[in-house]
Amino acid sequence: MNTIYADVYSMSDAAITDFKTFQFASDQDHTYGLFKDGEMVSLVTAVIYKDTVGIWNMGTPTIHQKNGYGSELLKYVMKAHKDMGGKNFFLFATTAGKFLYDKCGWITLDYLPYLSKVTKK
Repeated sequence: MNTIYADVYSMSDAAITDFKTFQFASDQDHTYGLFKDGEMVSLVTAVIYKDTVGIWNMGTPTIHQKNGYGSELLKYVMKAHKDMGGKNFFLFATTAGKFLYDKCGWITLDYLPYLSKVTKK
């Protein structure tokens, strides 16, 4: 997972450590990985609240993109959570990810650009 976070999200080791503490705060949240030849080629986290599933933190390493791994994993996670009673699904997509989500049947309700800024102490 650390390799994917560093590659896809350009996160530092310190940021990854902090992020994991936040990410696994609930025992209902699940991170799924797709492995090929012993290597994680895609990951996605599903955050659960009652019958609502939030899909976030999806990533596929640069060298494995455009091979269908993200689509395969996302479809698996969506089906698994639908089978477990998930009725509402949502996610926030970057411009880079929007094509994948459209291809998997997601509908864009509105586009809100997400901006972040690193603050210095």
